[in-house]
Amino acid sequence: HREGAPDGQQCDIAIDVGGEFDAARKRFDHHQASYEGDRSSAGMVLDWLEAEGVPSGDDALAWLSTEDDNLSAVCRAAGVAGMDVPCWQLAYTLKGYYFLTKRWEPWQATHQVALQATQRLQDQRAEAMTSNHLGLAAIEQASAETARAWYHRALVLFRAVGDEHGEHTALANYAWILFNHGDYHGFLDLSN
Repeated sequence: HREGAPDGQQCDIAIDVGGEFDAARKRFDHHQASYEGDRSSAGMVLDWLEAEGVPSGDDALAWLSTEDDNLSAVCRAAGVAGMDVPCWQLAYTLKGYYFLTKRWEPWQATHQVALQATQRLQDQRAEAMTSNHLGLAAIEQASAETARAWYHRALVLFRAVGDEHGEHTALANYAWILFNHGDYHGFLDLSN
């Protein structure tokens, strides 16, 4: 967890904070005074993962490619079965894979089911994150107006729950659409 644990909770792993490197305690910060290597904190984590025998990113991508249809089906089935937390969390987890592979249909299908799940849960933060990801899928397909609507929805929800990080992410995404379409006044208004 990079920003520190929310609400004073303890993290299982700390990356890029804390000023220490201790793989046994899962603390990875290259900013410590005694560090003499040339790796970033992320590189330190990768070294540790490799030493632990964790498969590489290429291995993970190959596995996801093989299991893509099954994972998408599980996500949709979880939503239909009312298993709302695993449904939205699986969709959230799959977003990175869908972004890398540009698989729009399963991205949107899993996230639409996840959106319904978050609404049944009345979990506005999860709904905001899902909306933000639907905006990303839309902008990646050059659908700026659809993306704008999703980003605006995410922004309103993040503000409602007081999630400043989420709010700033949604604002940045929304502002990029305005800037990219030459609406510089709107961009500046939103930025202020």
